[in-house]
Amino acid sequence: MPSQISSPLQPGDGVVKGLESPAPQVLVAVIFIAFLIGVAWRWPTRRLRIVAIVGVVAILAVGWTIGRSDALGFRSGAFAVQPSRADTSGTSGMIVAANADGPFTLLLTLTNTSALPLDLLGLPDSVAVDAVSPYPPRFVGVGILDPKLFDSSSARPLKRVTVAPGEQIDLAFLGRAGPCATATGSSDSGYSLDRVKLAYEQLSLVHVQEVVLPEAVVVPAVFPCPPDSPAP
Repeated sequence: MPSQISSPLQPGDGVVKGLESPAPQVLVAVIFIAFLIGVAWRWPTRRLRIVAIVGVVAILAVGWTIGRSDALGFRSGAFAVQPSRADTSGTSGMIVAANADGPFTLLLTLTNTSALPLDLLGLPDSVAVDAVSPYPPRFVGVGILDPKLFDSSSARPLKRVTVAPGEQIDLAFLGRAGPCATATGSSDSGYSLDRVKLAYEQLSLVHVQEVVLPEAVVVPAVFPCPPDSPAP
């Protein structure tokens, strides 16, 4: 029997717009590295040359740490989909039970796997509004869950929050199943979502990461879409 816990989240909750480009910070770092290399090359004092070299190495180490968009990941915790149903065809993944672009919620515990704190910003607006092809399932909002009550009814819109190294955070992603979705159809026909995008900031650099899910989220669908399906 499908699980039917409803989510208080609305489309647009936790969506971040106008994400800043990291280009200015990168440019400053490049200029400063060039300056330190010039000091190390020209300065007659050995001690200052060593200090300059150490400075370059430190900037490169920090840049290597925060230059990759991979600070978030599933290590332990919970992973669920609501509403969902049991699979009868042997398909691997969580099966969504939604009809005709109905809502569903992905519940996911993520961990800051990096050595530095980060500020979780939310769902990039380019992901939430799919103007190219509105038919596939998509995520339209994200919220944070009460850690003592891991279900979508406890979700509140995500606002900027700091996540320490190794710290976990419980999130709820509001999805729309697409107008071709069917709650009772075969999971062999439909869509499979294996990752979700999130934006975060670390040492003033904004990252957009595709977080890989522990299992695929499967949305059964019928093709062609029913003629009375609502437009997204």
